[in-house]
Amino acid sequence: MRVVVELLGPVREALGASSIDVDVAEGATVRELVAVLVERGGEGIRPLLSRCRWAAGSRVVDEDEPLDTAVTMTVIPPVSGGDGAGTHHPRR
Repeated sequence: MRVVVELLGPVREALGASSIDVDVAEGATVRELVAVLVERGGEGIRPLLSRCRWAAGSRVVDEDEPLDTAVTMTVIPPVSGGDGAGTHHPRR
């Protein structure tokens, strides 16, 4: 089956595209999709993908989630920011 994958941030840069179509076996999971992306991008992308979250449409899903061809899968790379103290600083 064919799944559309939207790529963001460093994953987009590593794979050289903002979205790709990926062929996977019927009933495949996000974990299997990750394996296909590693095949395409090389082993060097595996550590980055291991820190990413996944969304199926508007739902965040885990790696055991079965893929659905009716929704776009989105790779959500890790983000950083803030002061690391966990303190909210409202805008003035």
